[in-house]
Amino acid sequence: TWWLQQWGAPTAMPGATDDDMAGMDHSGHDMGGMTMAGMMTAEQMQQLQDASGQQFDQMWMEMMIAHHEGAIEMAEQVQGSTNPQVADMADAIVSAQEAEITEMQVRAIIEAACDLAKSGKKVFPEIMIPLVGHVRELQLQERIVRRVADEVIGKSGLDIPYLVGTMIEIPR
Repeated sequence: TWWLQQWGAPTAMPGATDDDMAGMDHSGHDMGGMTMAGMMTAEQMQQLQDASGQQFDQMWMEMMIAHHEGAIEMAEQVQGSTNPQVADMADAIVSAQEAEITEMQVRAIIEAACDLAKSGKKVFPEIMIPLVGHVRELQLQERIVRRVADEVIGKSGLDIPYLVGTMIEIPR
């Protein structure tokens, strides 16, 4: 946490407790007492260990998305920093984590569509990109969606059409 302290950034997530980090192995990284929203509890780790198949997959995906959202929350705390290195790093973290969340969500949607199609159901996923404020943001997200969807569909050997869209909302 030394670099966070040097930058005047918070070293702990607001509202997080030591229990949020219980049972977590950070491969020798010194978290310096910092906790993060989205960290799995010991109970969640045990539930995941006990799960299998589709239940495991769903739990894993939900926990990973929550974990990535926690990283975004931490980075957003320092995005307005007067230190340009801090702000740049925070921006990079937010961008990367948001892209990974999109990939996980699309993979889950398209894998579910493939499973349904294999069981004889007709599917036509419509993937909506939420909270778009600029056309460039939509273009970047759409690229991710199409790359992941096409990869999953290609591996399945199926022909599944899908749509990608959004509702652009402009605050008044």
